[in-house]
Amino acid sequence: MGVIAELRASEGDFKHSWDPNDPDSVKNAEQMFNDLKKQGYLMFLPDGDGRGKEVKKFDPSIKEILYAEKIVAVPRSRGG
Repeated sequence: MGVIAELRASEGDFKHSWDPNDPDSVKNAEQMFNDLKKQGYLMFLPDGDGRGKEVKKFDPSIKEILYAEKIVAVPRSRGG
């Protein structure tokens, strides 16, 4: 099972899942992926260290895809 997820602090997370063995769910997830890309979102494959790798083309074998708007403001981290 794969999932496309948007992490939203104020509204709660949004997730859309697909089953790689179900052609209709894969088609719907790919359409959502492409629609989000057209709207200017960047898609990322989480890599465990908080960085992620950009996903440019939908791949139904990916387990989780996170997305964010192209311009993201992130406060600087402090401390050490």
